[in-house]
Amino acid sequence: MIKVEHGPIEFNISPKWAVIGVQLSGGADSALLGYLLAKAIVEHNLAVRLKRITFGFGDKFDFFKNAQAVQDRITELVGKDVWVESYEVFYEKKYMHSTLEKLTYLFENKIISHTMSGRTKNPSIDDLPDPGGSRVVDRDNPFLIIDKDITEPFYNLTKDTLLSIYLELGIIDLFIITCSCDVNRNEKLLPPCGKCWWCTERNWAVKKIGL
Repeated sequence: MIKVEHGPIEFNISPKWAVIGVQLSGGADSALLGYLLAKAIVEHNLAVRLKRITFGFGDKFDFFKNAQAVQDRITELVGKDVWVESYEVFYEKKYMHSTLEKLTYLFENKIISHTMSGRTKNPSIDDLPDPGGSRVVDRDNPFLIIDKDITEPFYNLTKDTLLSIYLELGIIDLFIITCSCDVNRNEKLLPPCGKCWWCTERNWAVKKIGL
C-alpha cells in the first residue's frame, strides 16, 4: 500500500500486476495520479510498469499531444522511464467514445493488469454554482468503487485539494502544463477557454488556495 504523506490519498500496487493502465487525459487530475504512481514505482523499485490510456476526439482539441507532454514531464521528475507503449484511441465525436469498451479489450488481451483513474469530486453548488448544468453530475456525490480491476484514489477529493498536493510536492510546473478544457472546436475558442465547466472548476481551485 502506498500512502501519500501530503494528502488523504492511499492506493495499493499489487506485486501481481505487470502493467497498470493510467487513464491520462493531460488534465490536472490524471497528471497527479500518473506522477504519484511513477514516483511510487521508482522509490520502491517496483517491477510494475505504466501504460498511458488517452482518448482523442475530432470535435475537441489535441488531447494526445498534451498527454504525451505530461507523461514526458513525469518521467523527468521521477528520473526514470516507467512507461510502456501508450494506448491512444481517436473518435470522430466525443459522444462516440466508450472507456469501458476499451478497458475491456485491454484486460481481455492481457495488455493491462489493472487500471487507475484520476476521477475527482465536484465542488458543492454553494462553492461553485453551475447555472448552465454543464458539470458531470455523478461527480457530485461520488462513491468508492470496490473492484479488483480499477482504483480511483481521488474519488472523494475536490480539485483544490489536489492542487494543494501539487504545491506541497513541489511539482507545480507539472500542473502548469496540464489542460482540463473541454471546449469544442466549433466554438472559435482555444483551450483553456475559461468558459467550460472544467476551466471554471480549475480556476475556482487556483483562487481557493490563493494562487
